Amino acid sequence: MLFPALAFLCGMVISERLIGVVSQAGWLIALLVSVIVVGVMLARSSPAGGAALLLCCALAGAARHAASVNYPANHVARLASAESTLTRVTAEVITAPSHYSQEIHNPFTFFSVEPRTRFLAEVRTFDADEPFAAKGVIRVTVLGEPMAEFRPGQRLRLTGWLTKPKAARNPGEVDWAQWNRLQGVSATLLVPAPAHVEVIDSTNGWRGRLDAARATARGLLFEPGAMAEPTPETQALEAMVLGQRSSVPRAVNEAFLRTGSIHYLTVSGFHVGILAAAMWFVVRRLLRRGVTAAGAVTLIVLIAYAALAEATAPVMRATIVGSLVCVAAMTRRPHAILNWLALAAGVICAISPLELFRPGFQLSFVLTAALVVFVPVLWRRLTAREDTPPSDAASWPALFGRWAARFVGGLALVNVVAWLMAIPLTLLHFGQFAPLAPMQSMVVTPLALVNVLLGFAALAFGAVPWVGAALRAAVDGASYVLLAAVGWLGAPDFALVEASLPAAWLVYGTYVVVFAVVGRWAALRARRDDSSSAPPARQRQVALVAPLLAVLVAWGGWVFWPRFGATPELVVLDVGHGSAAMIRDSRGVAWLFDAGSLANRDAGEIVNDASRALGVRRIGALTVSHANFDHFSGAPTILRQANAPLLVSPYFERLTKTDPIMRRLVDLLPADRRIETVAAGARFELADVEIETLWPPPDLDAAWETNDRSLVFRVRSGPTRVLITGDIEEAAMRGLLARAAAGEIDLESDILVAPHHGAWIDGASDDFYRSVNPALVIASAGKETPRLTAGLGFLFGECPAMSTRDCGAIRVRLGRAGWSVTPTIPAGEVTSDDR
Repeated sequence: MLFPALAFLCGMVISERLIGVVSQAGWLIALLVSVIVVGVMLARSSPAGGAALLLCCALAGAARHAASVNYPANHVARLASAESTLTRVTAEVITAPSHYSQEIHNPFTFFSVEPRTRFLAEVRTFDADEPFAAKGVIRVTVLGEPMAEFRPGQRLRLTGWLTKPKAARNPGEVDWAQWNRLQGVSATLLVPAPAHVEVIDSTNGWRGRLDAARATARGLLFEPGAMAEPTPETQALEAMVLGQRSSVPRAVNEAFLRTGSIHYLTVSGFHVGILAAAMWFVVRRLLRRGVTAAGAVTLIVLIAYAALAEATAPVMRATIVGSLVCVAAMTRRPHAILNWLALAAGVICAISPLELFRPGFQLSFVLTAALVVFVPVLWRRLTAREDTPPSDAASWPALFGRWAARFVGGLALVNVVAWLMAIPLTLLHFGQFAPLAPMQSMVVTPLALVNVLLGFAALAFGAVPWVGAALRAAVDGASYVLLAAVGWLGAPDFALVEASLPAAWLVYGTYVVVFAVVGRWAALRARRDDSSSAPPARQRQVALVAPLLAVLVAWGGWVFWPRFGATPELVVLDVGHGSAAMIRDSRGVAWLFDAGSLANRDAGEIVNDASRALGVRRIGALTVSHANFDHFSGAPTILRQANAPLLVSPYFERLTKTDPIMRRLVDLLPADRRIETVAAGARFELADVEIETLWPPPDLDAAWETNDRSLVFRVRSGPTRVLITGDIEEAAMRGLLARAAAGEIDLESDILVAPHHGAWIDGASDDFYRSVNPALVIASAGKETPRLTAGLGFLFGECPAMSTRDCGAIRVRLGRAGWSVTPTIPAGEVTSDDR
């Protein structure tokens, strides 16, 4: 099963890469032809029949994937658009609603944020002027106070704004379009108030019955009323025992992530293995039944538990493999774990092809395969004692000591292998890893084991008087201890390291090489005793070590390459109505110009994520142009991570002593971060970037507006000049033009970051833009800028203008021969040659 399943999965990968190039019909025709060819080859006993069979499996995988993304005309994926559309739909609730309280991401937000309720629903009809049947899954968000609980299986009539999920608009940002696509979600529906939700059918169906079973299980697991106001302990335990991963709050999820034990919050082989072992022990040891009875009971319990838990890839994988183990035990067949893993992967992807591209699926199968392949071999080598024969323990304490030593040693080995094998994938999908995870897991794993065992016992005996109450009390205590330990272990700042994302080919190539080397080692070991066919020892060593060294060299290049020879770059980030830009030099040092937004989003987090994605090694400074929080709201987040000064104008610094908002900024900044003032004439240098401060002069009187006191910088990298202007308006523009006319400064620049988010001031803007004479104008704006476009067209005819509202983050490479600009949302590339 191993190689056919791998070929099947490879076919899906190829089909994913060729979406829009090869249709479903094309793959089906190729599959039909390959089946005919395989039949002919097998009939003639051709030696190439095996290869042709693998090709047939690959084409079958490609055809299945193509079918899953070939949406019909009435599918939500085709009916929704990038722009929000007022829509009324009838849909069936799929998941139990989750309630979210008001979340403030921008500490300077001056408006209230409504609580919201979220759930998934499957569309049945579009209730337009002429209702028509439709299909597809949508993610529904209802604004307002939490509503009466909906139950899975109910049908609702929903009125709201339908849109496609948004793609990533900044480097390092989550691509919600791809994330939702892999979850099977085709669109989002924003319902502005609970009044726009109407229950039209309370018949629950199979989803309702399954939800009722889960509610019964929660009643056995928790004290009555515990889920009315859930605590982090109850939510974590519900995830660990019942597989309700969506109920875990963000803080608990972050704590487990920082200790490298996030897998304990997802039902996987760990949980299913504990359940299977417990059932086997009860039937075989306590009830004294045979292997067949134990296998049958365990199989039934595993299937029932899989139905109760969320249908995730780890749950399905563990259930399929566990079921095959039970069947093998009942039929007295040998175990073939790798083949069963391959079968599980094939079954899951045949049902849901996009599951292959989800991080959970990849981590689940890669780590399980690694544990199956590496741990037994390493354990035998570590515990082999050729000179000392095994002896019996002299006493019960000695016996328990041996068991404890084996448990601790085995746990340490499993933790190290799992940690090493998980690092490439966690870096690729999440841009972070936990360096202390093997040591932290030595504490977390026994506690998680106790929690899961007590949870299963509560499910089994929770209905028994006294016993159920005692078990629930024990579960509560164990869950509290687990969360306290996880919080303490994950508290250090270095518990979680964030890094830029490696290339996909490097990550997947690493796994191919590692598993290929292991396979080669096994083949050489099998031939070791045959002197006629075994290669020389040095040749064997080279064949094994050389690929691993090549992998290490490739990873070393990924780590160190961005420090040398990178092209300087200007990046204007999309923060909504606000401003955040950076210049990164060839050595990975970044200089930040503003970081703020009016929206309820943390501009500092956007900047930090983009810095990691762009290979920034160090932040040289954060400059804030003026005292409006849409330019500095993200400063506290940035400076909590970066040891860099905050550079402001003298006028900004004076306001920090009197203005309440400025005082709040100072209070939120780390105590050891220094604030420095700069004014016209100040110069700074990076590796191959020069920064000159053009405005404001230090002698402006109190009559000047805050915007006109904005810091203005002129950046030069190679032949390219960039002008960054903050929120200057007419008075500052006139002042800069006067200084330019006097020969004190030179305003002419290739690239202009437009003043005041692209606002156009009649008269002043005309003169200012003529003096700058830009080849490209970039506006950091949360709304359309039609006057800017019209003004530039009138002045220059074809001066390209780009807005972060339309283009997302805008990246400008400042090369030695000129510049080129590429928006995050593709709209073509502009270069200095187009001027």
